[in-house]
Amino acid sequence: MTIYVDLLFFDNFIMNFIILWIVDRLSGCNTNPWKLAAAAGIGALYVIGSFWPTLYFLNNISFKVVLSAMMILLSFHIERWRDFLRLSAIFYMVTFLFGGVAFGILYFTNQNFMLANGGFYIHGYPVVTMIIAAVFAYIITGYCWRYMRARLDRKRLMMPTEVALDGKAVKANAMLDTGNVLHDPISNYPVVIAELSCIKELLPDALASIIQAGNEVDIGAIMEALSGSPCMLRFRLIPFNSIGQSNGMMVGFRPDYIKVFTPEQTIESKEIIIGICNSRLSQDDAYTMLLNPGLII
Repeated sequence: MTIYVDLLFFDNFIMNFIILWIVDRLSGCNTNPWKLAAAAGIGALYVIGSFWPTLYFLNNISFKVVLSAMMILLSFHIERWRDFLRLSAIFYMVTFLFGGVAFGILYFTNQNFMLANGGFYIHGYPVVTMIIAAVFAYIITGYCWRYMRARLDRKRLMMPTEVALDGKAVKANAMLDTGNVLHDPISNYPVVIAELSCIKELLPDALASIIQAGNEVDIGAIMEALSGSPCMLRFRLIPFNSIGQSNGMMVGFRPDYIKVFTPEQTIESKEIIIGICNSRLSQDDAYTMLLNPGLII
């Protein structure tokens, strides 16, 4: 196959620019398109240089890593190593995915192309193929990136928690829920929502049975279940509204304390109410409590 320098440059320039543009979109950097074009041009010139006999050493993997770093540094305003590593991760993810989609389309459509020295050359340059590959790469990479970020964010919001009542304590995994703004109307204490299953051993058996049966509004039955309990005055009914349920009532209690173990510190509070929920809070059982931001902030 005869290789034309101008087409070799154009092929790789377009590919590099699309990759950098997708990285820019996913990272939210909103960088200047001219900076992306300059970085894409350097990457395309590198490919041309790698075909030059006296510059064959450019095909070494170390030079390819350096080139990637140069393209990222030139394209984006980076102040911290953390930002550089994040952008590098997105860059390589997009590059591998874009390359796989593009070559897959070229293979199945019997397009004539050549891959060599870290670059590629497409005979006739099918623009439609590259656009389709870019769209697929953007959609798939965006979905994967959002999924990974959600998983990482949720992991950072997970905190081991300990709740005590009448000298007994239980431990559970809790997640900080920024949407939980529930407060006890009497004390104005923030409410931490807990699954019945994780705090059941702190409650009188009769009260646990009432909650499990969904009879939280039966005040007479609750009073009877709490009669004789030294913690009777700590229990109360908490009104709440949620999706699919308005004017709901939740049994809650003021514990001896709650301890939340964050990576930086242990947060302990007695000015808190534990609201008891008779349904699962997490589909994968990753947590059984929802922390109120008022407890952490």
